[in-house]
Amino acid sequence: MNRMKPVLLASLMLLSMFAAMTVYVGDSEAATESVDIQGFAFSPQSLTIQVGDSVTWTNQDSATHTATSTSGPTSFDSGSLTNGQSFTFVFNSAGGYDYRCSIHTSMTATIIVRAPDPPPVRVRDPLTHFSWVPENGETQPANVSLIGEWDWDTHTDLTLNSSTGVWAASLNLSEGMYCYKFVIGESDYRFD
Repeated sequence: MNRMKPVLLASLMLLSMFAAMTVYVGDSEAATESVDIQGFAFSPQSLTIQVGDSVTWTNQDSATHTATSTSGPTSFDSGSLTNGQSFTFVFNSAGGYDYRCSIHTSMTATIIVRAPDPPPVRVRDPLTHFSWVPENGETQPANVSLIGEWDWDTHTDLTLNSSTGVWAASLNLSEGMYCYKFVIGESDYRFD
């Protein structure tokens, strides 16, 4: 059983980390955008959408038209669309898509498909609390400060709570993970 304690303790520590994380799962609904084919032109002529969104082209002209890709990660072709007919395509790959009417090749347009931003794995309050307590048998120092990756050149003084013996400070930090050190006294640098 004694050999199982370290494994059990490590497992519990790992599981407790997941409870402290907020995981972004993103929006689950894709959007549908519209492009009108009218006056021998695509409107809008340029469109920006997200991966998973769809575009529906509707021919409003009396002439027959197509929406046919000429470049992009994947191709699409509406075939011939007469007045009032529509074609929908779902864009599952990020990138730039140029397209045209294959009957009237001067009719051109572009769709930009953006990939979603990478989700944040952990979101924390910008106000970050730091504390330090002397180890057993160690005397209280005259001062304790903090330096970190956010600004290695600037020391932030911690305040001693004389009733608890805990040194503490709070800083507003941008999102991210930082390395930092406590400076005990004048020159005792310690990673936490």
